[in-house]
Amino acid sequence: MLTRRAATLAAAAAAQLVDHYGATREIQTKSAGFYQFSGNGEERQAQMDALAKEREETERKRKARDEVGDAVKRKRESEGEERKRKIEAKRREMEEKRKRLKSGSVGGGGGT
Repeated sequence: MLTRRAATLAAAAAAQLVDHYGATREIQTKSAGFYQFSGNGEERQAQMDALAKEREETERKRKARDEVGDAVKRKRESEGEERKRKIEAKRREMEEKRKRLKSGSVGGGGGT
């Protein structure tokens, strides 16, 4: 009995003590971003490195896309501001014209 226990303890000590999350052993809700890594340490590390590389690539592309989007947004905003300035200038012009017509018709002409 004691020798079997000693053998079990020796085997456990000799074995690698790395225990990773196992989706098949543990019951948890898995989201769309779930990735099942290998149980083998080297293969697992290679998978994690590949995943990190993909993440960096995704972030780089997202940043480039956002920069282009920001430039388009700034251009659109400046065009909108220019349009507002033109509309406001036209509005002031029309208001001045109305005032002139109103002041001219009040003091002026009689009619028939």
